[in-house]
Amino acid sequence: MKRPPLKLFFSYAHEDRHVRDELDKHLDILEREGLVTVWWDGEITPGARWSEAIAQHLRSSDIIIFLVSKWFFQSEFIRANELPVALALEREFKGQKRVISVIVER
Repeated sequence: MKRPPLKLFFSYAHEDRHVRDELDKHLDILEREGLVTVWWDGEITPGARWSEAIAQHLRSSDIIIFLVSKWFFQSEFIRANELPVALALEREFKGQKRVISVIVER
């Protein structure tokens, strides 16, 4: 029986979108093999309630990837909404959800 793909969620500052785009290229092979699905805020459809869409995908993800940079910590939305929820989910689901921090340098 084939496992469903792991759901990946990108949390990043928009100033680091180019890094997210590059990392996504590396994950493409895993997506094509059906091992992962990748979600980021660029997939929010026009007219959708973006904060609700982000919250829903954040909670349903198996792996949350933080692209950590100075802009990441300057983002009020990330600090207030994504970071605390992701860390709480990781603690609550003890090993079923993972948070991975990727340090972004320039």
